[in-house]
Amino acid sequence: MKSTEISANSPQAFESVFEGFAVWVNGSTSASTLQESLLSQLGSDWVVTPFGSHSDSSPNGFNITSVERQLSIAEAWQISRQLKTLPDIVYAEPLFEVAISGRPDWNNTTLNLLTTDPDAAALYPESLIFGEESHLTESNDPEWSLNQMRILEAWARFFSDPTKLPGQGIVIGHPDTGYRPHPEILANLLVAQGKDFLKNDLDSTDELERPNGVLISNPGHGTATSSVIISPQGDQTPGNKNTKFVTGVASGAKLIPLRVTYSVVLLGMMKLAQSIYYATDQGAHVISISLGGLGSLFLRSAIAYAQKNGVIVAAAAGNVVRFVVWPAAYDEVIAVAASNAKGETWSGSCRGKKVDITAPGESVWCAASKKDNDDSVTRGKGTSFSVAEVAGIAALWLSYHDRQKLIEKYGVENIPALFNYMLIKSCNLPTGWDTNNFGAGIVDAEKLLATPLPDNINEITPPLLLNFEERFSSQADEMEILKQLFGENASEILLQQGTNNFDSDILIEENLAKLLGSNKTDLPLRLKEVGQELAFNFATNPDLYNTFLDEITQQETDGDSDFLDSDNIQSSREILMTKKISQELKQGLQQV
Repeated sequence: MKSTEISANSPQAFESVFEGFAVWVNGSTSASTLQESLLSQLGSDWVVTPFGSHSDSSPNGFNITSVERQLSIAEAWQISRQLKTLPDIVYAEPLFEVAISGRPDWNNTTLNLLTTDPDAAALYPESLIFGEESHLTESNDPEWSLNQMRILEAWARFFSDPTKLPGQGIVIGHPDTGYRPHPEILANLLVAQGKDFLKNDLDSTDELERPNGVLISNPGHGTATSSVIISPQGDQTPGNKNTKFVTGVASGAKLIPLRVTYSVVLLGMMKLAQSIYYATDQGAHVISISLGGLGSLFLRSAIAYAQKNGVIVAAAAGNVVRFVVWPAAYDEVIAVAASNAKGETWSGSCRGKKVDITAPGESVWCAASKKDNDDSVTRGKGTSFSVAEVAGIAALWLSYHDRQKLIEKYGVENIPALFNYMLIKSCNLPTGWDTNNFGAGIVDAEKLLATPLPDNINEITPPLLLNFEERFSSQADEMEILKQLFGENASEILLQQGTNNFDSDILIEENLAKLLGSNKTDLPLRLKEVGQELAFNFATNPDLYNTFLDEITQQETDGDSDFLDSDNIQSSREILMTKKISQELKQGLQQV
């Protein structure tokens, strides 16, 4: 192993990095006023940048960042609480680049391979995680995924005019690893509107680099997922040796490439949220997110901003960890799981009640890029491809119905909810489909476009746009996040044990109360104080996560929850105490 590379057994392999703060202030507070307020709290080497739309009647958002100062994780949590005490600040939260851990499916052997072997950590680590690369014979046809979604039928029926390509007139924002000038996608890229949020410049080229400290690097991931959306039909790659090709779902759409990460499993939510605001302001009609991690109010505010402007937001459910990751876990986002070439669910897909729909994700043909510009096509696995296909289908739907006419009839802010409603209503439901874990079924483009639109928006129940004044004072979000982190995995284990008569949500609440030395009545208030930090530690520390999960799923069969703290609860406290946690969380654990 080279000395400059990180072993999976090294703490740095899962190390999280502070990015900045998101704060919301009273509507009348300006950036300059906020800057002055921060001088005494943080010092002068911090920059205040507004995000979203501002008004005098509602809280306005700002990012606070510093090039000079790099806070520790504990310091960031501590300061965020201090910021909340300033008179002008309504809410504040720290933002980190994190690696989601979840269940221990990523063993040390696999992680060591992916972090030390440049050849192994290639374009599609999703495939490597699940062992030896293999593909169903049904996936040998490069257009098998289009056939499963009935894309070709939709084209023939609704885009028969040769002067109007499928998805024409629609723009898709694509936050990912950036783009390469691959012939499968180049003609449909809006390069001039792209942006690199890693280097803060307007060149969103994927440099195919594997920087030190990144757990699993995904060079070319943005190019691969872009191709599934916008590649023209047929082979576009000169000298293609394997005679295979990529056909995108919406070859008439255009795509804005946005570089927000080196890796789809080590992701800064600050950059992702900023890219959503940016894509919306750049005129995107759809945003396709083949990324996932831990959520934040800043990320959710960006999604609300996009949807208020009529932008359809879809995100990958995730791979390996089983529970649906964020932003897909938000109700306002279309969460997409993965199927295989047999029309069955893919074993590597995340799943659960948060999934809305499923689309092909195992062995999907896509563009591949290497450092030497040896462009080719290959097969990739992951919900990254599933959501890209759904984004392409959203472009077909908007193009066919004429987005402007939809806005005039239903209202711009209702377009995302209307599309989600129509998508679910028109999907294909295979026999024996697991609707509890994989949504309403497999997306069906032809049926979607053929399904009549409702007479008015009142015929559906669109999710309400977030009221952030209520969200700041709500005590529900922290509990919701913790239940999302553990609920699906706990339910699966309890079912395997034959103890599925337990409610995993109740078990999670009971054990959180024990961990924090609280009772169920006072738990929501306690979580309001430290819940977000606690969720962060669970999501980024595999040992802590699995220790607490063991406690949730090792209950007495008589249902008695009033027993002394177990070894797992004590071990969870000990693990937390050895980590970089804030004084508030540490003091709470010490008092138990």
